[in-house]
Amino acid sequence: MRLYGRWRVALPDEEWTWEPDEVTLGECLMIEGEHGGSFDDWVRQVGDGRAEACQVLVWFLRRKAGQQVDRASVDFPIRKLTITYVEPESDGESDPEAGAPSEGAT
Repeated sequence: MRLYGRWRVALPDEEWTWEPDEVTLGECLMIEGEHGGSFDDWVRQVGDGRAEACQVLVWFLRRKAGQQVDRASVDFPIRKLTITYVEPESDGESDPEAGAPSEGAT
């Protein structure tokens, strides 16, 4: 799993966008405290589908969404958790020439 970029994290009734690059120092310390390893190790373990790392991810994302829950109480069907990379959007909206056919295009 990449240690950067934007990810779509979903359970059947919940969905979040997760960007490891945007995690603050305070959030990182909180995650490391719950996970017990380094931030990069945690991200790798999320990518490997390790249960504890995925539990910490869902706990973290729920907290960011305003749900104050104890990590130990976070439970969900692990095989229904999906984490997919979101390709960066082109900046075509900000460039009026983007999307226009180039000269000579047929």
